[in-house]
Amino acid sequence: MRTTLAMLLLLGGTLPLVAESPPVEKLPPGTKVVALDVTPKSVALTGAYAYSQLVVTAKLDSGDIADVTRMATWAAPASVKVNAAGQVRPLGDGTGEVTATLGGQAVRVPVTVAGLKATKPVSFVKDIQPVMSKLGCNAGTCHGSAQGKNGFKCRSAATTPFTTTAPSRTTSRDGASTAPPPTAASCS
Repeated sequence: MRTTLAMLLLLGGTLPLVAESPPVEKLPPGTKVVALDVTPKSVALTGAYAYSQLVVTAKLDSGDIADVTRMATWAAPASVKVNAAGQVRPLGDGTGEVTATLGGQAVRVPVTVAGLKATKPVSFVKDIQPVMSKLGCNAGTCHGSAQGKNGFKCRSAATTPFTTTAPSRTTSRDGASTAPPPTAASCS
């Protein structure tokens, strides 16, 4: 390990050994915030995976408008958490107000969170298939090949939602038997 690191450094490779923090954003010196505005005006989160992005704009004494979302100080009720970039995520069912403050000005956004405790059935089309596509698992070199992989086959045409009825074969005008595109049980 030491040899590899030493070789990289000798060959001119630079490895960031300490993560650098991004520069702190600030308003220009002498600028005063006259008013704050936020978009959206209210947030309703339904379910554990819901989120919303708040954008705070400041009207400055010069008349300019500036995006100050990452400069604002955030306060949130117990039902949500807000990160430094203004993204709101649910923590528990409830209501409250998220407050953004900057330069002596504040703006409030009503927040409602519901459905966090509701159980949602796992859906192959909505939950599993996107992950397989993102990772390339349904490609021809993996489970999408004719042989599949580790006992799991996923046809490459598995991009349409499943139906409850099996497609039927049809006969074309020239007498050839054809099957419609696979829409049912494309992965097994």
